[in-house]
Amino acid sequence: MFNENVDGSCPLCNSALETSHHLFTVCLIAKSLWFRSHWSVRIDSLAFGSISDFANFHLSPPFLVNQCLGQKEDFLLYGSILCDMVWKQRNQALFGDSTLNIDGVSTKISCLFFEHKNSVKL
Repeated sequence: MFNENVDGSCPLCNSALETSHHLFTVCLIAKSLWFRSHWSVRIDSLAFGSISDFANFHLSPPFLVNQCLGQKEDFLLYGSILCDMVWKQRNQALFGDSTLNIDGVSTKISCLFFEHKNSVKL
């Protein structure tokens, strides 16, 4: 999908063809990271038909419909950082030489989330 020189399988899980839909919603790594979030999102239970459905969910999660704006902003920030980290891990798996540490990635997402959230308060 993104690089013609690779075999096309997801570099994070090697269990399916790499697509943006797979990478951010179906891949075992992404599912684990979503579940480790403050919201314990079971991303696999949402069955997005397309990456557009996922984007709409990310922008307006139905489970936060009656929550304050701050909760929605937090979810958007966290999800954006999570997707960025999944993408970086994907690139590292393809072009780097380090092994994936899911606990380390999860911790990094949380740290970046709180760093960004606290910087807005200043």
